[in-house]
Amino acid sequence: MDESTEATDVNQSGPPLVGEDDEQRIVVTLSAEAYNKLKGTADRTHLSVADLVKNGLALADWLEDENSRGSQLLIKRGGRLREVNLPGRGEDSSR
Repeated sequence: MDESTEATDVNQSGPPLVGEDDEQRIVVTLSAEAYNKLKGTADRTHLSVADLVKNGLALADWLEDENSRGSQLLIKRGGRLREVNLPGRGEDSSR
């Protein structure tokens, strides 16, 4: 069985996975508000929109991994420590 067949077998519910060296182009429709936030953040951080999206995906993946392990995300502001409740895992993500 070659690598492309293995990827398809592992991910039967969606398109075949691609290798690390392969690049894929995607098209995403954003509202004007979402695009302006994305572009503004990219400008402030001196990143391209593509790099910002890649960083966001990496962060989301890391947060999901930590969340699935039972980790807590804590923010310390002004000497006060607060837990951040992450959306997902069947919870209402609009909060």
